[in-house]
This record gives sequence, structure tokens and C-alpha cells, in this order.
Amino acid sequence: MLELNNVSKHFVVFIERYISKDYNILEFGSSTGHMSFYLCKKGYHIDLLDIRKNPIEEVKPIFQKSNINSKFYVEDFLDHKIKYDFLFNSGLIQCLNYDLQEKFICHAAELSNRLLLFFPERENIIEGNSRIGVAGCKEYCTKNISILCKKYFDTIENNKIDKAVTLSDTNFIVIYGQKISGD
Repeated sequence: MLELNNVSKHFVVFIERYISKDYNILEFGSSTGHMSFYLCKKGYHIDLLDIRKNPIEEVKPIFQKSNINSKFYVEDFLDHKIKYDFLFNSGLIQCLNYDLQEKFICHAAELSNRLLLFFPERENIIEGNSRIGVAGCKEYCTKNISILCKKYFDTIENNKIDKAVTLSDTNFIVIYGQKISGD
């Protein structure tokens, strides 16, 4: 089924700090949505969005068999127009160059007053350059993501999950942004 690995278990702890069971939530760049599946089984309502059809088609029957009524979207996040109480993503933002990072954060602020991002620490990549990272994807510098979030959200919380805690080979950054004006 959809199991949580050690890193995901730590991410879920952060997600639950900021969500409520009455929120409409979107996990964008969800892939198979293993964290969303776990949270939905606990009573949260989370929709999944990924640009790739295969992960969404793979996970739909698993959610349905478990009587989870999530909606599934196969589309580019930048084209998504539905508003939510809370958005989250893990592991996508570092795969975008600086301009796309800003577009994603700006669009997230248009869709929700609350955003939670998880990503591997990639501050040592020289700005404008990339390196091959997880699953062979290009990864870009992440040191400006907090600054970008401050442009679109009123309050920002920055956290770091040490690699020793997650038993992985990298530290992870957690950024929560919230707009105070208007809910």
C-alpha cells in the first residue's frame, strides 16, 4: 500500500501542525500522494494534483478502495484555479529554476492563504546552475525560497530537519507561509 518512510513521517508531523479537519487541502506535485493517503485516513480532506498521469492513475483505486473521497487532477499546477484553505508540497520546488520557483509560490498565494513546502537543502548549488538529484531530476539552489515566500505571505516560519533525524543523506527545509490579511 502507500507506506510512509522515515522522512515522510517527519513531514506529516509538520503538516498536522498547520491543518484542520475542516480545511480543503491540496497536495500539488503529489506523485502517488502517500502522505495525503495517510492524512485522509485520519479524517483530513486532501485533493491531489500532479502533472504526470501515471502516479495519479496508480493511486486513484487505492484511495477509492479505502473510501477516501479525494479529487485527482492531472495538470500543471500553474494552470490550476481552485482555491483551498491549505496547500503543501514535498520535493518539487528544488526541481524548478529561480523564475519557476517564484511563479509557483506566487500562484500558491493566489490559491490559498497557507502554504507548506518541504525540500532537500540545496543551498550549495551555485545560483543559475543545477545538479542531478533525487530520481535523476535536475535540482536548483534553494537558498532564496524563504525570501520568495516573504514576497507573497505575511508570516513565514523556517525549520530544518537534520539528516540524522530522518536517517537520510541530506537536511530538509520546511517553510510555512501564511497571509494574515483575508482568509
